[in-house]
Amino acid sequence: MDYNEFCQRYNIKLTEQQAAAVQRVNGATLLLAVPGSGKTTVIVARTGYLLQVAGVNPRNILTITFTKAAAREMKERFIKKFGLGPNDSVPHFSTINSFCLSVLRICQREKGIRVPTLVPNNNSIIRDIAKKMMHDYPSDATVNALGQNIGKAKNELMDDEQLKAIDVKVLDFRDFFHAYQSHLKDNFLMDFDDQLLMANDMLDQFPDLLNRARRQYRYISLDEAQDTSLVQHLIVQKLAGKNGNIFMVGDEDQSIYGSRGAHPASLLSFEQDYENANVIYMDVNFRSDQCIVQATRRFITRNSQRRDKNMTAASRADGEINIIPLGDLKNQARLVLGEIKKALADPSRTLGVLYRNNYSAIPILNLLRKEGVSVRAREAANLYLTHYIVSDITALLRLAMNPRDIHSFRQVYYKLGLYMKATLVDATEEAMQANSTATVWTALDVPQKLRCKLHSIGHDLKKVLKMNPVDAIDQILYSVDYWDSWLQRKIDEGESELSILIKVAILKMVAMEYDTVQDFLTGLEAIGTYQGNTTSNVTLSTIHSSKGLEFDRVILIDVFNGILPSIRNDKELDDEEEEVRLFYVGATRAKHELNIVLAHQMFGYPLELSEFLEDFVPDKS
Repeated sequence: MDYNEFCQRYNIKLTEQQAAAVQRVNGATLLLAVPGSGKTTVIVARTGYLLQVAGVNPRNILTITFTKAAAREMKERFIKKFGLGPNDSVPHFSTINSFCLSVLRICQREKGIRVPTLVPNNNSIIRDIAKKMMHDYPSDATVNALGQNIGKAKNELMDDEQLKAIDVKVLDFRDFFHAYQSHLKDNFLMDFDDQLLMANDMLDQFPDLLNRARRQYRYISLDEAQDTSLVQHLIVQKLAGKNGNIFMVGDEDQSIYGSRGAHPASLLSFEQDYENANVIYMDVNFRSDQCIVQATRRFITRNSQRRDKNMTAASRADGEINIIPLGDLKNQARLVLGEIKKALADPSRTLGVLYRNNYSAIPILNLLRKEGVSVRAREAANLYLTHYIVSDITALLRLAMNPRDIHSFRQVYYKLGLYMKATLVDATEEAMQANSTATVWTALDVPQKLRCKLHSIGHDLKKVLKMNPVDAIDQILYSVDYWDSWLQRKIDEGESELSILIKVAILKMVAMEYDTVQDFLTGLEAIGTYQGNTTSNVTLSTIHSSKGLEFDRVILIDVFNGILPSIRNDKELDDEEEEVRLFYVGATRAKHELNIVLAHQMFGYPLELSEFLEDFVPDKS
């Protein structure tokens, strides 16, 4: 069977670029695939071509994908496309972690190597260690950030100096990392990233094992290569060998997982890493209309660490890019809700509401829940709802409603400039148990200075009961002195003031929709229980989670300096370029219409126009 017969038998229709990629069998090939160019179609078709035309044994083919879901979907597409039955041999579709696990099992079985027990979820370990090193209880957001940095450190094979450079504000990351590793070692445990590191070491330690793997997997495909980490690339290089048959598919312009250790530089060094390497471009975008392709192609040239690609649109339609002006960010959720309702009225067209951070969706989810509107929401709200700012302000609101709430008092007293020892707080609880009319503000006979401070805070909190929820939040920030006593300290320690203001503003956007503090607290908690509809034509998603998706219409929200691009002042070139790529990925999800919401202020606080917009739509910025 030749290529033409192959295409005819399996009803495969490919462009000239796609066909050239499918027919690359031997040697090292890097396929650079722009957004919407059909890379998955090519990987599936090429796998079939290896079997049906090149005569490769399916046992000798390994396709490595980024996630289990992607591996499963690609395998299902392959089986469906080539009509394979349950008894037919199918090539191996796998994540890199799954491959590494198989290496460790062989080492355990044949080499007598003891493999530590895998910890599927290391959050409790991270929290327990962080708790000992922090002044405050670690929130879910803190635990998540620490976990990401652990993974990044391991995937980038960081040394001690590099660990020292990681700034997580709340603790010394290098000390934390070593404490975490010591805990794993002492308890004979490993996390998923340790699987990679140990498998990489085993392939070096046992050349016979590596040679066996090379003999079995003579044809390797690596999908989403731009989001593969340094240690993962090293494992693939070992497996393929300098002269092996490696088919690497990716696009450094779409690398947005630097926080997890993604190593897009491997796409730029491909010719140095593999002998007689071949680079193929698929630069026709079959997703987006003309103006979207032209704008994104122009925009991505801001970056220098990339290969130039002349992305063109297959579509002849013009398409639309619209800037939606918004006076104040506080009105954004209502605007988006209106667009969602319009989209739901026409199920034939899809809408993606995309944003950088999970918390951007909170005010929208609140309105959707209140109005009984169900859409596809790809992330939970819990990281924001457990953030220390949200947790502290809600604790103070509960304390305003119930001045005997010792649990809330324990959480916040030291953040209000109340210099009380823990034993004094214990005594306060005991005094309230003995006196049913006493409150946390009046229970103890304490020195006059502290007594005045307690009474003052109690008096200011009592006023909250007569306020609307937005004013109540301001009362806590500025009259109860939560800002001066705690948030200003966080700013002095290096946390971004704008980041704090945004967290507070999100809370106020939810509060705007309620008349009383009690209703606000109930509604805020209920956001975390929002049940979406996975079949809806409307999707709320972070840009990261929208990777691989496409929508007829896209609305990008929270596009201003501080969010997109992000706040950090110490960004290196790699970080700056990833910010550009993140916007690029968000914009290239749009097929026909791209809308960018542009707010000028946030509850009166002036916002800076995103520096990206001048390059992206210079005539509309």
